[in-house]
Amino acid sequence: MSDIIKSYHFETNIPGPHLLVFGAVHGNEPCGSQAAIQCIGDLEAGKLALTAGSLTIVPVCNPAALEKNQRFLEQNLNRVFKTHAEPAAYEEHLAHELTALVDQCDVLLDLHSQGSEGKPFVFQDYEDEKTEGFAQALGVGTILKGWPEMFASEADLNAGDTVGYAHWQGKTAVLVECGQHSDPQAKNVAYKTIMNSMIHLGMLDATGAADRIIPEIIRAQKIVTVPDEGWTLRQKWGHLQDVGKDQVLASNAAGQELKAPCDGVVILPKYAAKKGEEWFYLGIREVLKP
Repeated sequence: MSDIIKSYHFETNIPGPHLLVFGAVHGNEPCGSQAAIQCIGDLEAGKLALTAGSLTIVPVCNPAALEKNQRFLEQNLNRVFKTHAEPAAYEEHLAHELTALVDQCDVLLDLHSQGSEGKPFVFQDYEDEKTEGFAQALGVGTILKGWPEMFASEADLNAGDTVGYAHWQGKTAVLVECGQHSDPQAKNVAYKTIMNSMIHLGMLDATGAADRIIPEIIRAQKIVTVPDEGWTLRQKWGHLQDVGKDQVLASNAAGQELKAPCDGVVILPKYAAKKGEEWFYLGIREVLKP
């Protein structure tokens, strides 16, 4: 690795999976980096000890963006995540190095936070057995599915992400939104997620671990973009807030209304979105299969 990306590796002599943890893929999302640094410190101090396998942690995937507290420097790292034979933009250089680490791991845990207030959740883009088990073991109360299917007709909006690359390489991978960017509890969620990952993978002693929770499942259904200038949200919808069928979500001065097509939830509202931009998403609650 270069001097730009710093990674920390911990290994045992007992066979087991290789877990890779990413923090601060986006520079304005510090919780993953904070939790990763705490985990590194605990391992180096002997407060934690791996029982099998190996662990690689990259606490800061986008150093320049983190220093400026902005999402990215030149390009969204989570949209250009692939190998670049001739990287040009800063984030392309980062992606070219980080993909080499993904190529070597078995499981990727990518820690993020969201701009809107609301509960932490797991992006589970793939529904194979290993990914299902991993996502459900993280101790996060909500799992969001169906994201790739929702974006199927808008592929360019969601292409080039860390989880997609890892899946393409045959790895198990999820992305966890640990809470709102400035919420001090987001770091705690991120740290607990790292611990639960290692326990699930048999890399850490599970003595004293919290009982497994049964997460709620929400399936993404619809992308809602701002139709035109002059449209406003009917209220400041919260992330994962319930809405009823035909409930008015937004309107304009001419009296036009945008209504919920069914009972469901609002996902990741972007209050400052402009005409043509993604405004929020709609999803429905599902029952977790036993």
